[in-house]
Amino acid sequence: MEAGRMIETGLTDQIENRGRKKRKGEGIRMGEGVQDAEGDRLPSEEKGSCSRVKKLGTLSHLRGTLCISRLENVIESEDGSDANLIGKSNLNTLQLKWSSNIGESQDKTKAFEVLNNLQPHNSLKELTIRHYEGERFPTWLRGASFSNMVLLTIGNYTECTLLPPIGELPSLQVLWIEGFDKVKNIGLELFREGCSQPFKSLRTLHFENMLEWENWSHGQEFQGLLELSIKRYPKLSGELPIQLPLLKKVVIENCAQLVVSIIGFSKLCEVAIKECKGLVCRNDVGFQSLGSLELREISESAGHIEELTHVED
Repeated sequence: MEAGRMIETGLTDQIENRGRKKRKGEGIRMGEGVQDAEGDRLPSEEKGSCSRVKKLGTLSHLRGTLCISRLENVIESEDGSDANLIGKSNLNTLQLKWSSNIGESQDKTKAFEVLNNLQPHNSLKELTIRHYEGERFPTWLRGASFSNMVLLTIGNYTECTLLPPIGELPSLQVLWIEGFDKVKNIGLELFREGCSQPFKSLRTLHFENMLEWENWSHGQEFQGLLELSIKRYPKLSGELPIQLPLLKKVVIENCAQLVVSIIGFSKLCEVAIKECKGLVCRNDVGFQSLGSLELREISESAGHIEELTHVED
């Protein structure tokens, strides 16, 4: 199998291979011609048999990108261990997805056990986990164990009240956090006490659609950040990080309680602030040096707004 070709194993999902859609069916169903790196054919199931993510365990040389969807259909949580993702060192990208519409029907303990047993090899570079309904994260998504991980997307979680301690991932460059319904505060839980350089490689940070998020406790942990995006947080207030010397792009939208300070934004930074409570600036901020500045529907403002010459309204 070619490196980088995506294999998607949907438990009762559809598989796409070489541009052709395969029928929905139980088990790990992959069409003819889908092979692993050693040329071994993927196992198939007879129609109507039980779904078994553990069939992935036979693919010892799987490489490239793997997507496992509809994880709520895993019957036994131990099947995740049998899949032996931790032994697949040639995987670069892993996507783990539950369905978006199962809600209260999902067994939260089982969801945690399934995710815990799907621990990937620590050489993984990109990880996405969506619609997970467990109340906590597995221990493997902590600390600096994934030294090669450059991209992490975690989103659409209805039960977790805390984010995982991901600030110690040494190579993490892009972080997307979306849709944590019960998270109210973000702060030191992102890294353990004594971590000297949290998020030391992070370049892009994206937050979106966390309706209960109220406060962001921060320090000096985003010194290398280039892009920051914060969208749809109606309760978020307080201050955003201001020590961002390398920042090149900022987008803040639909944060009705947030007063944004643009003091300290770097030269040539592109700034867009829309539907927020207020803006703080001061006389010695060089608005002329900003790459661009777009303001829309700002309720309040303080400082020397009259100096703005790049405002679009």
